Amino acid sequence: MNKNRVLFIKLVISISVILCENDSYEDYSSEDNSNGTYSKENNSSGSTSTTKLFSCNSHPTVDPIYVVALTNFWGYHMCSGTMISRRLILTAANCYDKERNIYACDAYTRDQYIKNNGLLSFWCPTTRVYKVYNHPRFNKKTLMHNIAIMKLIGPLYSTNLLYVNLPSYHPQDIFDFCPQVTLMGWGRKKRSNQPNRKLSCIDLSTIPLQDCQNHQLVSIYSTCTKATIVEDSCLGDLGSPLMCGDTQYGILSHIMDCKGRWPGVYTRVDEYLNFIEDRKLRSAGSRVLCAKFLVVLVLFTCRINFFHF
Repeated sequence: MNKNRVLFIKLVISISVILCENDSYEDYSSEDNSNGTYSKENNSSGSTSTTKLFSCNSHPTVDPIYVVALTNFWGYHMCSGTMISRRLILTAANCYDKERNIYACDAYTRDQYIKNNGLLSFWCPTTRVYKVYNHPRFNKKTLMHNIAIMKLIGPLYSTNLLYVNLPSYHPQDIFDFCPQVTLMGWGRKKRSNQPNRKLSCIDLSTIPLQDCQNHQLVSIYSTCTKATIVEDSCLGDLGSPLMCGDTQYGILSHIMDCKGRWPGVYTRVDEYLNFIEDRKLRSAGSRVLCAKFLVVLVLFTCRINFFHF
């Protein structure tokens, strides 16, 4: 009788966990196209700069330990993101537009695995993304409000993980208080179009939002960097963090042009702090409710004699 009761309790717990950790995606994307479409016009101002990538490990302020690579089932790199809590990743909403099965691996573990297992390997121990929360007003056509939070099915394997610093709200243009920024990501090699093997950084200059709006359609919730010619490789996978010092102020919203034709466009993180905090609170609250539900269910099950076992 005791054995059957134990088996029944395990079955109830398993079903409850599945219900609490429902494997689904929540997409609240807006199909409104009233703001027009994104326009990749040439940089007529001629204001460009030339730069090269460098290792993030040598940067004085940024830390690659909070950056994650987002891949598909086969380990092919798709986007970047940053850890904002134990199981939540901040990234761009258009990252998972066509790919439903997403896995996350932190930069430290990925680099160590490649170092120890050969340069041809891009795979590393991953954790599956099981929920994606797009901003309620995200528009797939205009890429307005291009921000999302991905929730992992469990914590990452890494023991060296930190959470990125999020900013406080600033009403003025980022150009006014942070003229120099750093973009982190994997990007692609220009010649082979293959992903870079290790996380890289690039220093960029911000430009006034008005100057950016003169060349392409961007919202007031965006920030831009100067059109840049990047030598050797092209950095800029979707979701890459734009850092001002050690704080993330931007999320790469459009694929970066590395030929200096138009500015880089980023979603301003400080414009969406309420959205971020709301998702963090909901995530923490759901875990508490599920834990309480499981405890009550187990106690109730222990008190009944199921089918007179």
